[in-house]
Amino acid sequence: MKTRDGVLPGGIPYVAAGEGPPLVVFPGFAPRNENPQGLERALSFGAFGELRSRYTIYQLARRPGVAEGATVEDFANDYATAIRATFGGPVKVVGVSTGGAAALRLAADHPDLVERFVVAGAAHTFTPESRAAMQEWLDRARQRRFPMQAMTIVLTTSPWWRPLARAALFLLNDLPDRGKDLSDGIATCQALMRFDCSDRMPDIRAPMLLIVGERDGFVSPAIREATIRGVAGSRLAVYERRGHAGILRDKRFARDLGAFFGRDAEDT
Repeated sequence: MKTRDGVLPGGIPYVAAGEGPPLVVFPGFAPRNENPQGLERALSFGAFGELRSRYTIYQLARRPGVAEGATVEDFANDYATAIRATFGGPVKVVGVSTGGAAALRLAADHPDLVERFVVAGAAHTFTPESRAAMQEWLDRARQRRFPMQAMTIVLTTSPWWRPLARAALFLLNDLPDRGKDLSDGIATCQALMRFDCSDRMPDIRAPMLLIVGERDGFVSPAIREATIRGVAGSRLAVYERRGHAGILRDKRFARDLGAFFGRDAEDT
């Protein structure tokens, strides 16, 4: 798979792959605001399957050097600057986890830039359990103690699988990030802990598909239902026996995106 890297206006790093009109992706949490590399890059594009032959998929990292005190609204404004300058008009958007929160704010604050959008593994707010994991991540990051060990909830909510999850997170995240500046992740984590866009959901007009895993520790059934009620005309897909990260490995993910984005001619 050929990819190309660059920086969009406003200082937003991106990596792109595929052929066709743009499909803009806001990725999940990362300790450093930069493009994914190696296996992480391959996995991130792999989730989109055959859509890579129909769209040019642009994965947009968050702006490096974001200051503590930043909000998800700030992330959405950064993305709006990049999208407006690069594409000039409304685009299809997929927001994953952290990126899903930003996608909701983008749709509410910059409706002229969102044609239709998918929120995956996120909702209008996050569960108390996930906020506790974020707080532990912050504490460990400041102490330089392998912070992703706090985020086993990303991979599993089962205590039986947590040792394996810790090992995977250590190899994929903590080890490569050892000794590096995690200030971007600290600012992002703080913003997510404060995130709640309940009051802005009525302002969203673009069609939305919400995809969550049945076992997602970040999005409870009550939260996902409240999000669907709050965004008029939205659709919900719940993947059985899938957790937070598992939805991206599910074959239904690319299929559901393709069906949803293929409804361009329909008035929803």
